Amino acid sequence: YNKEILIGIILVHFNYRDEKVRLNEYYKILKVIKRYRDLLPLVFIGDFNALTKMDYIDKEWEVITKIREDNQWELPKTELL
Repeated sequence: YNKEILIGIILVHFNYRDEKVRLNEYYKILKVIKRYRDLLPLVFIGDFNALTKMDYIDKEWEVITKIREDNQWELPKTELL
């Protein structure tokens, strides 16, 4: 433990319904990251609400897709920026 060491913690909870909104939220946070990245170490954590199909078996992915359809949310996207 050394109280002389400072780190920045950036905690996010991105929108779960819309990729465009998530990207907008990310770009807003990016401004903060750019402002502080050379001043102190940053830890970027949170709920990014990003789905990865590789993490699910096909049946689970179908359930996720159905839930999103039933709630009129965008369908899962797995492409990276």
